[in-house]
Amino acid sequence: MTDSKAEAPGEAGQPPTGAATGSLAHRARGLSGLTLLSRVLGVVREQVFARLFGAGMYADALIVAFRVPNLLRDLFAEGALSATLIPALGRARAKGGDAETARVARAVLSAILLTVGALTVLGILFAPALVDGIASGFAEGTDGAVKRAETIRLTRILFPFLLVLSLAAVVRGVLNTYGSFSTPALGPPLANALAISVGGGLLLSGTGTTEAATGWALALLAGGIGALAIQLPALRRTGLRVVPDLRMRHPELGRILRQLAFAAIGLAAVQVNIFVGTTLASQLAEGSVAALNYGFRLVYLPIGVIGVAIATVSTVDVSRQLSGGDVHAAAKGLAASIRLTASLSLPCAVGLWVLSDPVVRLIYEYEAFTAEDTRRAAIALRGYGVGLLFYAITKVQIPACYALGRERLPMLGAFLSMAGFTTFALLTYQTLGVLGLAIGTSIAAGLNAGVLALGLRTSLPGGGAVLRGLALSVALSVAMGGVIAVLLPLLEGAWGFDRVLPRLATVAITIAAGGGVVLGGGSWLRMPEAKETLRALRIGRSRGA
Repeated sequence: MTDSKAEAPGEAGQPPTGAATGSLAHRARGLSGLTLLSRVLGVVREQVFARLFGAGMYADALIVAFRVPNLLRDLFAEGALSATLIPALGRARAKGGDAETARVARAVLSAILLTVGALTVLGILFAPALVDGIASGFAEGTDGAVKRAETIRLTRILFPFLLVLSLAAVVRGVLNTYGSFSTPALGPPLANALAISVGGGLLLSGTGTTEAATGWALALLAGGIGALAIQLPALRRTGLRVVPDLRMRHPELGRILRQLAFAAIGLAAVQVNIFVGTTLASQLAEGSVAALNYGFRLVYLPIGVIGVAIATVSTVDVSRQLSGGDVHAAAKGLAASIRLTASLSLPCAVGLWVLSDPVVRLIYEYEAFTAEDTRRAAIALRGYGVGLLFYAITKVQIPACYALGRERLPMLGAFLSMAGFTTFALLTYQTLGVLGLAIGTSIAAGLNAGVLALGLRTSLPGGGAVLRGLALSVALSVAMGGVIAVLLPLLEGAWGFDRVLPRLATVAITIAAGGGVVLGGGSWLRMPEAKETLRALRIGRSRGA
């Protein structure tokens, strides 16, 4: 998929070019490729981070400092805002064309600038209270005062990240509405590349740990600014005038803000659970916060490549179909998105479980990152991997809820999932450690996805047999896991895992074998999702030739 130029504005009600053509996997392929690039660079960024800070005091401090603005970003900048803004812009475009779309975008941009700007100022002012609330255990021990002070300082540097990415999310929503997906997706890989470059420079210069932490925080903030700036030329090409308008007068704004409030609660499930988990992990052995972060970072790679990419395209499609009154097409499209998401995420979950130690060792175990750090991060990875399917599916489900106007449904799922996580985590974190916190997060994601599935089934009936596709994906994933479990010890026994190349070869060969089982078996079973994935991959290769 290419979109070097966003679709030119056209007549009122005209759908974005290509919005309804081509398979879902085909149209999500370009976005998935950029998301994969971003996630791979994110893993490299984490490698640099691990080499700089290991899993000790400054690693914990930076992770907690980034946790608060990152939590609010997922609520107000990316997840929640995208879930509500794209359907609203679609309605505006269908009703009044480009002029109406621009008016809605200006009103939302102004509201975000005021509210999130105020939150940013408050976050900087009250950083000590936030840090004490999130990581109360940081103040304990002989180095507790230093750890707490550094976490507060880094939090203040990183908090403006929230405002920058919130503004970028509004621009991205406009571009997605006009059929431009790849241009906004360029921001994250460029931000990661900047952090890698800065981190590499810090490693080579031998900068002290305190100065390195400051440089790392500033690099993350600069990356956010770049993610906003890279979208502005594409926005200008649409011809829309999207600038702040402090009057904020538009009848659609009240509906968007109301849905945004519900969306903030609905999409908070995973992040609030991580927030609580951070507080509990700060009371465990040093490095536990970092281990959970390293594990979730690896799980989030397939979530982004699969769930986020499919959801981005699916949200535009479902919103357009519902705006046109075609409920049956919206139901079929949503079911197809869920089946495709499951067919790709279930094998990833099983693969990460079986390959947890080799993957963590390959990516992180260098210099300051020890074998014990690998063991603990791999445990967290297995716990988070249990819920990978549910994390990915909710990325597709939640925007559909807001397109339908069922904003209370995600809120209900969020309350249930948070209650489930809190109960499980409090009962198990002292005995199971990071594993209990990771599995608790997965259980919460499953509860959330289950509530959303039941609610959407009543609103969009007749979408197709999702359960059959899930059953086949489970069977293929189990078979794949068996093949990898047999192959892994043979490879490690043949050439060991002490050096980089044997580690890389082991992971690459087992992943290739597992992918062959899933795609080959899916084709033999005539699964539409397997054929669609293979067709998208073939198209990608032929264009790249």
